[in-house]
Amino acid sequence: RPFRCRLPTDAETSRARALHNGRHLAAVLAAPFVGQCLDVEEAEVAERQDHRTPIRVCVGSHMQGPLGTASHDPSADKAMAGGGFTQRYTGMVVGGQRFEAKLRCVCRMPLDIFPPEPRCRLGDEVRMRSTPAARGPAVEEERHGSVMRIRNDGHVVVRFFRASWDPVLISSRPREGVLAADGRPCDSELAFQPEPVVEVEPPSCSADSDAAAASCSASRGSSSARAASFGAMSPDGTSSPTRGPASQAIAPRNVTISAVTCCGPRRLRSPHPGVPDRNIEFVRLLSPLIGSCLQVVSHWWTYEVCWPWRVRQMHVGIDGIVDAPATVLGYFRMDGKFELRRSTSSTPEAAENELATVLEGGPCSRLVQNWMISQMAAGDPHRLQNGEAAVGASFNPPGVERVHGMLMRDETNSDGCKPFHKRLEGMIVLVSRGNCWFHTKANNAEAAGAFGVIIYNDRRQMVEVMEGVEELRSPQIPALLVERSIGDKLLSRLDTHIVLHKNLQGSLGVERNTSTTVIFECDLESLHRERVCEAGDTVDVRVITRKAGDLVSQWPHSAVKVMRGVISEIFWHNRTASVNWELFAAEDSQSVSPPPVVELNNTFRDGVPCASEGSAHITRVSEQQVCQLELAVHVPSLCAHRDLLPRLDPEPQAIDCVPDDPASFAPVPSAGPTAETVERAGT
Repeated sequence: RPFRCRLPTDAETSRARALHNGRHLAAVLAAPFVGQCLDVEEAEVAERQDHRTPIRVCVGSHMQGPLGTASHDPSADKAMAGGGFTQRYTGMVVGGQRFEAKLRCVCRMPLDIFPPEPRCRLGDEVRMRSTPAARGPAVEEERHGSVMRIRNDGHVVVRFFRASWDPVLISSRPREGVLAADGRPCDSELAFQPEPVVEVEPPSCSADSDAAAASCSASRGSSSARAASFGAMSPDGTSSPTRGPASQAIAPRNVTISAVTCCGPRRLRSPHPGVPDRNIEFVRLLSPLIGSCLQVVSHWWTYEVCWPWRVRQMHVGIDGIVDAPATVLGYFRMDGKFELRRSTSSTPEAAENELATVLEGGPCSRLVQNWMISQMAAGDPHRLQNGEAAVGASFNPPGVERVHGMLMRDETNSDGCKPFHKRLEGMIVLVSRGNCWFHTKANNAEAAGAFGVIIYNDRRQMVEVMEGVEELRSPQIPALLVERSIGDKLLSRLDTHIVLHKNLQGSLGVERNTSTTVIFECDLESLHRERVCEAGDTVDVRVITRKAGDLVSQWPHSAVKVMRGVISEIFWHNRTASVNWELFAAEDSQSVSPPPVVELNNTFRDGVPCASEGSAHITRVSEQQVCQLELAVHVPSLCAHRDLLPRLDPEPQAIDCVPDDPASFAPVPSAGPTAETVERAGT
């Protein structure tokens, strides 16, 4: 039987789109608070006494009082015209009464958008007065070192730069007994921004009806109604209303949150001393980051973004120790250039625009190794042909400038991350990039007897320097990295004789200042996460597989193994997680029994530590070029900026279809449907 279908009218479509856009904008504005539970006390006067009712506001989830919980109603979310949003929370209270609360977010401008940086953080250079035992108690020297650990009792553990007259390299002192590199004491604490201010207004009793007025009177006079801001709670934490009148309502509460993300464009652009007008609205929206140093692990290195101060690179061990001074990759400047540009992210959840700034760091000196891969000419081993360019590893042996051998590939170990199960004497191994360090691939190939290893790139950006891992022994064979297109050519030349030779004229030293690009963005996928890591996430876990000193018998494998698993449950009270290893057990070639529960500090999702506080985090790190680096940071508060909003997919339109009257059915003309007959099913 045919059907007649009707599309929504223009007015209906516009109204539905406006509601959809409004809810989306309200959800985006509320995203910086998702996962936060804010405590507030409500003061009421009843029976001539002050009563304080503690209330917990979990934005986007629920409001909880001593007797119950009111749940968030997403369908009522609205964005306010001048900035901010409103939400509605509803629940049932004692006696079956309904309760409604309204949460409103209003503007609160940050007072200090560029506080002084705290001194003597992990990896910072410091100095202290010390009395070397070798020189007697009367001699006091000033010694220089770097902070390797900060203990819970406030003591700073310093690793001294080596001195020939004193064998003691590590010392622990109270923070006030250590000086920063500039001579100021290390007694400053990290400057955190205050939490968003939460206020609870008294119940609204501007009643328009006798029933509502009676409800207001009851909420003032009844102790149960007065305390029951949000219903009765059962032992399992769910709402448990008792039987009683179900139609009566308790006077609503209005909860107000004030934060910078709820400020409108005009307030955000108001002038501020020392900050150019072109930057001020972005700097204010970045202010919730103050005091948070975001970290991400990429291969051997940990990169840290500390707004509004600097970006650093350091190596953090599995025990949290920083064993060498951190390298400053750049300093933020309030008068620097913040460029609003088209997004460079390839993910569909990214916003159309991003905010980028370029930082200048200290001097950088690197040696770039250029190599060539050539094929021996038939009948003449001294003549080479088909030369291809390659990048040499920083850990290559300095005395090796030329090797040759038969090009081969082991399909059972295509990435070279596992030990090779057959001998490879006289071979040059071709492996793919990824899944382990460059250094590990080279050591595995050398352990099997190979003369060299060629790594061909995947879809990632090429690097100009192949970094090594200090914990691993340096191989005595060269390791080269080539473009993906060159790798495809080499795959067609397996079992041919090739030569790897260093291009001495092309190898050069680079000396310039470090340049770091930091991209601040609003990432939609990250926006809906309460934490960096959640149950069900695939994570990488650093596990100690044996004693760190037992390196000879197990070489070339590191004492620290990175294993992949899926989080089953997170225990935030002791910052641990249970991990399911079964899904990736087949990828692990070594008989290592991973622990069922791991520390969040050694657990990472896309390189970000699961122990990270807040929802802001580093989303990606480009492979470091010569003295250059690019990092992208998701900042939820930036989602409040109109030019950084994530893309909004249009909401599907409902089509109303009803059975057609067969008597009035007429075939649709061959020219297609007209505006009057929109669509007939079956045509």
